[in-house]
Amino acid sequence: MDEDIWQINHPLPLNSLRGNFFDGRRSPSPLERTCHIKDSRIAGFTKRGNADIVIPDRTLIIPGGIDTHVHGRDAHGIKPGDKGDQSYKEDSYTVSLALGHGGATFAMCMCNFASYVETDEQYDAQLESMNSELPHRKKPIMRLGAYVTIKPGSKPEITRPVWYKCFWKTFAGTFETDEQVIETLRNYRGRRVKVHCETIADIIENTSMPHHVRRSGVAAINATKIVIQCARDYGLTIDVAHISTPEEIDLVREAQREGVKVYSEITPQSLTLDHTTFKEATGLPIIWGQQNPPLRSFFERMAMRHRIKNVTYFSTDHAPHTKEENERGISGMPQADTAGQVYLELVSDEVIDLARYVEMRSTTPGKILEKQLGLKMGKLEPGYDANFTLVSLNKPSRIRDEDVLSKCGWTPYRNMEFRNAIEGVVVGGILYTAATLRELRQAA
Repeated sequence: MDEDIWQINHPLPLNSLRGNFFDGRRSPSPLERTCHIKDSRIAGFTKRGNADIVIPDRTLIIPGGIDTHVHGRDAHGIKPGDKGDQSYKEDSYTVSLALGHGGATFAMCMCNFASYVETDEQYDAQLESMNSELPHRKKPIMRLGAYVTIKPGSKPEITRPVWYKCFWKTFAGTFETDEQVIETLRNYRGRRVKVHCETIADIIENTSMPHHVRRSGVAAINATKIVIQCARDYGLTIDVAHISTPEEIDLVREAQREGVKVYSEITPQSLTLDHTTFKEATGLPIIWGQQNPPLRSFFERMAMRHRIKNVTYFSTDHAPHTKEENERGISGMPQADTAGQVYLELVSDEVIDLARYVEMRSTTPGKILEKQLGLKMGKLEPGYDANFTLVSLNKPSRIRDEDVLSKCGWTPYRNMEFRNAIEGVVVGGILYTAATLRELRQAA
């Protein structure tokens, strides 16, 4: 079988798949195996045997990427034409195509403020809506999960295990004081909470100042100190979302040594882009690189790269705003289409090795999802979801604006050449090549 496989432009169900598998755990190098698939899960591996399809030798089959920080539009119950706090144009189906394009096979979506989920019935209805075919869009190609948003003064009402999200101060309608955050987190004793860390007291409300000055690293660092203390005091498990300073990485690592249950996620843009060189690197105005927390300086970015071994896992904070929204200063950048390639540049740069990439992109978030939600993904083992990412190292690739599957239609990496390629994904035993994903997007 040669690389003509990548010309397949339709979803292809598989009962078996043969190629070079690498899980970063059991073997230091890829192993040629046949994976047998039953009921969307891995049934087992054999050293030999025929398969429905054979992946070319130069391409590795690794555990499917997992993105635990994604924003969309009707992924959170907002229907086209509705007005929400964030004016995303993305629906669940398009989100899933973009995720697959960047090598992800599952995502946790942020429940912004279309409606709060406070009961088991509301939570079930949200998941059902996100993952079903609806009149205005098709069924997503992969399962999507959802956080339960913490609002000021709220208490956990849902009886089943869920993953909570605290937005702190990101836009109008969230918390009004830092003390209010602390008091509300007290109500979530023993729960797992992902927190957007920026203190309200340290944010400067002066729009004439640059965004990265108004929301300085001090706000992020002080907020991280606060949630670490909340983890100690309330028995919380805390995930510091989209960590943006090297000092936060150090704070989390030190707390972990003390036995505090605190973890960190880092985004591709925080490792690749900075406000110092954004315009030069992307050819775009700096306002297009606005996000919360902001891009830091070149030197802070490099310091975070040097500390990457102390970060728990990768996520994207994918926020696919249109060009018009960027010009209005709405915060957030599209990342789903390019995440896998950008992360893999760290491997090409020898910042991390491929085993660490798999650990941060798949295995570790998979362990969290298994413990928290009972999902089985992120490992190449029988009983786990047959989700794989197909990666060709040392194969140059580019993603132009016109290649982006997100409806926003742009990427900050359009001027960059990657030294690797995401050839496609297998989701629940169904193969989606890059050509397939493009075809599905055009037909949507």
